[in-house]
Amino acid sequence: MNVIKKLYKYLISEVSAVDAELQKDLPVDVVILQDVFKHIFNAGGKRLRPLLTLAIGKMTTNEWANLSTIYLAAAVELIHTATLLHDDVIDNASMRRNLQTANNIWGNKTSILVGDNMFSKAFQLIVKSNKIMAFKELADASATISAAEVWQLQILHKVDATIEEYIRLITDKTAVLFGAACAVGAITNDCDDATINHARNFGINFGICYQINDDWLDYTGDGDKMGKGTFQDIREGKVTLPMILLLKELRSANYVDDINYIENIYKGGDLDQLRIAAMLKKFNIQAAIKNISKKYSENALNALTNLNSNHNYLSTLMSDLSFSFE
Repeated sequence: MNVIKKLYKYLISEVSAVDAELQKDLPVDVVILQDVFKHIFNAGGKRLRPLLTLAIGKMTTNEWANLSTIYLAAAVELIHTATLLHDDVIDNASMRRNLQTANNIWGNKTSILVGDNMFSKAFQLIVKSNKIMAFKELADASATISAAEVWQLQILHKVDATIEEYIRLITDKTAVLFGAACAVGAITNDCDDATINHARNFGINFGICYQINDDWLDYTGDGDKMGKGTFQDIREGKVTLPMILLLKELRSANYVDDINYIENIYKGGDLDQLRIAAMLKKFNIQAAIKNISKKYSENALNALTNLNSNHNYLSTLMSDLSFSFE
């Protein structure tokens, strides 16, 4: 059993409460809204972000059954899911988690509007939590994510993208919500600023590792197992860490033909997956990626070590989680 499953099993009653909250109070006469919510939230998924909110919430208190934590965990998942709905429209995606995307079934207009509804419902739950600091945390994260989405469009097909630009993008687009998810877990228990900062830092660094790993899976064939397909990023013009590192090696070795070939793909040329896979293997890009990811997993563990925990078992699971996406 991997560490996420262990966390899920240990927090199953709290996760069930979050799941119930996600589909609560939907207008009964808006059938499409009901249908889209059911389609998305019955599709499975790791619920990793609310899981982190619940875990940090439990680690930073001697008590439990704090309804504010449930509300905030549900809000985090709604914000995340809303961004996915919008992403699928932007990317013209047809599959997610081995199911048709909402935009593929109901169209782009419905997907965007349901995503907007999820954002609204998320902020209703934040208000319901009665934690003003959580409102700022998640509002700031949402603003950062939306700006990053726009910036990603600006740097699409940018074959000279740097590692620093990539880290900035995945921090703003993905990791900040992991950070906010962890921070609000501490906020819900009225923790001090230092504890909240340690929780946020854990989430941000873990989120960077998570996205680096996710981007590598896109090139390994494991993406199919996750219901995402493979080589989707390069097809969509996204220059992620595997291609940044590969192009760096090719330029250093002066492999002009291979450089031109990859640059041509980003201009809409044909993609030969086997050729790309062979190049990634030849230059041992996986090892280079793991070396970069390790820095952030160590940062995550350091932040977790500084987070005073009232729960040893959860602390152990979260420590294991720090390196599970390296």
